[in-house]
Amino acid sequence: DGGGACGGGSAAEGERSLLRHKLRSYSREGVGALRVLLPLQQRPANDPRFVLLPLDASLGESLRSHVVTCAVDSCTEGSTNPPPA
Repeated sequence: DGGGACGGGSAAEGERSLLRHKLRSYSREGVGALRVLLPLQQRPANDPRFVLLPLDASLGESLRSHVVTCAVDSCTEGSTNPPPA
């Protein structure tokens, strides 16, 4: 039944159904309507700016001229990164 030990099969199925419903309009639009935005770094929260990334380029090519920072969650299971100082 997919419920596992917790017996949550129907709840999980309901969540998947709700997610499919929420994403339906996006899937109807197709890939041609997809936009990938990269937030610019060091912008005030009240003035965010974004760069539109081209879909016909590789991710490496798209990010080549941009600074990308990553936040790493030190609480992630199996993480070998020390917590931030």
